[in-house]
Amino acid sequence: MDWVHEAEPDPEQLIEFEARVNHIWNSHPDVVICVYDARRMSGAMMIDIMRTHPMVLIGTALQQNPFYTPPEQFLAERRIAAA
Repeated sequence: MDWVHEAEPDPEQLIEFEARVNHIWNSHPDVVICVYDARRMSGAMMIDIMRTHPMVLIGTALQQNPFYTPPEQFLAERRIAAA
């Protein structure tokens, strides 16, 4: 995810990308790890990004994400909150 820090994308677009890309990953047997520099993002943004992934790697621990929200539900919640 180095490209995120090169162009400074709109946070809303980045979070929507993270939610929607799950559809692509689910149709392939590949392992994908999104790596972010937490020093360059707000805590709220990191939490939203983490909510978009069913598994999280924190330090050396890979675990089910208890805060995971399916993409359609996650994006609907964000649209309601923004209204």
